[in-house]
Amino acid sequence: FNNISLDALPMDVFTVFSSAQKGGEIQPRGFVPVYEGGQLSFSIQPDNGYSLQDIHLDGASLLHTATILADSSIRIDLTDIRNSHQLNVSFEKVAPEETASKDALLLFPNPTSGKLTISCEYSMEHISISNIAGQVMLSQPIGAVRVYQTDISFLPAGFYLVSVRGEYGIFTRKLKLMR
Repeated sequence: FNNISLDALPMDVFTVFSSAQKGGEIQPRGFVPVYEGGQLSFSIQPDNGYSLQDIHLDGASLLHTATILADSSIRIDLTDIRNSHQLNVSFEKVAPEETASKDALLLFPNPTSGKLTISCEYSMEHISISNIAGQVMLSQPIGAVRVYQTDISFLPAGFYLVSVRGEYGIFTRKLKLMR
């Protein structure tokens, strides 16, 4: 026992408080203790009719670090924990399959030279336009509307993905911008 140093033992214990909003669950849930420098894994499972919207650690999104597992659950790993944190998971309703058609989101004209009308069967709240490399070129709230018009002539010619988020989740369509 002479070789054991108390300085080498982890002494600080932190907590990660995990919670889930309506539409799913996170496990473990509540106050989870962890030694300084330790790691924790959380399992996230949306309820039927819901999908994962976002994962926030102390207000910052961790969605890009989530791992989707074979059983459709989602895992988030926290490593090298050196403070207490708050982990919150949010979910959003997905459109019922019998009413969510592939034509729920329409872009016209497509191709376009700049003026674009976006029409959706469901209320849209946010629009995002990304280039084919995944870089977000435009992202803005648009209110709760079903038809939205914008001018994207400031973007270079090419192919884009137009995504709208609304009451039944996220819908995405391909768009060609020409000159």
